[in-house]
Amino acid sequence: MRIHLALSTLLCTTISLAACNRAENPDDNRRDVSAAREEAHEDLAEAERDARSQVMGADQKMQETTARATYDVERARIDGAHEIAVQRCEKLQGDAQADCKASADQERAAAREQARERRDRSMQ
Repeated sequence: MRIHLALSTLLCTTISLAACNRAENPDDNRRDVSAAREEAHEDLAEAERDARSQVMGADQKMQETTARATYDVERARIDGAHEIAVQRCEKLQGDAQADCKASADQERAAAREQARERRDRSMQ
């Protein structure tokens, strides 16, 4: 009985291995190749769409980061110029000093607004 079982197992294994190496029907093969080609094309198209989307997202983020950084630098320049103007006003007295400081404050406010507008335009 053991020999019969061993021979049956050996025969099934041999037949199975022989079937694995058999050439596929040409029509079936063409259909499989066509399906594989179509799937590969779809996968490639999807990967390209994903890549474009990621690049566009990264580009938008880079533009926003650059706009914010430029605004921060511009704001520091504006605030520095304002501080210098205020210090120059200190040599004046009374109403002249108050007017000078008010003018410096107005110039700073206008410059900050222009910088914000440039930043916002850059981020669109």
